[in-house]
Amino acid sequence: MFSKKTQNIKRDMFVKRKSANNYISKKKEELILNIEFLNKVNYNINITEAKIILLILSIAGIIVGFLFKNIFLSITMVVILPLAYLEYLNFIKNQVALRIEKQIIKYSELIKNSYIANHDIRRAIKENMNRFADPIKSLFEEFIKEVEIYNYYPKDAILNMNKKIDTPSLKKLTEQLALCEDDRRFDNSLEATTMILNDRKSFLTVWEYKSKNMIQIFFTTIMLMNCLILLMLFGYGEIGTTFLRHMLFKPLIAIFICMQAILFIKMLKKVNSINI
Repeated sequence: MFSKKTQNIKRDMFVKRKSANNYISKKKEELILNIEFLNKVNYNINITEAKIILLILSIAGIIVGFLFKNIFLSITMVVILPLAYLEYLNFIKNQVALRIEKQIIKYSELIKNSYIANHDIRRAIKENMNRFADPIKSLFEEFIKEVEIYNYYPKDAILNMNKKIDTPSLKKLTEQLALCEDDRRFDNSLEATTMILNDRKSFLTVWEYKSKNMIQIFFTTIMLMNCLILLMLFGYGEIGTTFLRHMLFKPLIAIFICMQAILFIKMLKKVNSINI
């Protein structure tokens, strides 16, 4: 009487997705994750735009090589420029995540003080809303809307924040507030959590200073090194001219630029090595 309906169930729902096992796949996965995170905090960029930028950078690398009549430079730049952009995008994502982490830790102290006074998550957040800044302000505004308009339980609404922005400090704070909502005896552990978060803020502040110092030293060193090489090439008259005309000049320039680009990418990776 009734026709049998087959259910179309995605295999990904039940089978753990394998991590990327080659360099290109890893970079693609990293690019997607970075763009998803940045879009959650009002950075208007999508995967298509990012691919267009990568293509433009590759073409620009080829053009630079042709302008200098150096095929070795073209081959180098067509690879280096896209890789540098991917690492730079990762750097931007980490800087945004760092700023969000520090915001959450700062506001956690305000929320904790209000919550201990009134034992109401919604009220504790609402009382401090005018002190919050975006993107965290928008996140808590959505929490208030879910509780007051859509009648979510405060515990469910507070835990929903982790699905919108995934950061360690937000996860610790929301999970602790959810425990307090279940049992007020967790008030003391909320204070302990905010202390741990403040220690994390101190670490992040030190790391931010060290990373900025690392970037400054790198660019200063690169600029001085390039200035010295230009001085040697153009400051010694015929010796410099002879070297510029030598058959090894073009591949050596390509290798030199490639080494600088590799150092730049490694420096950004070192800066991005912190787990936020």
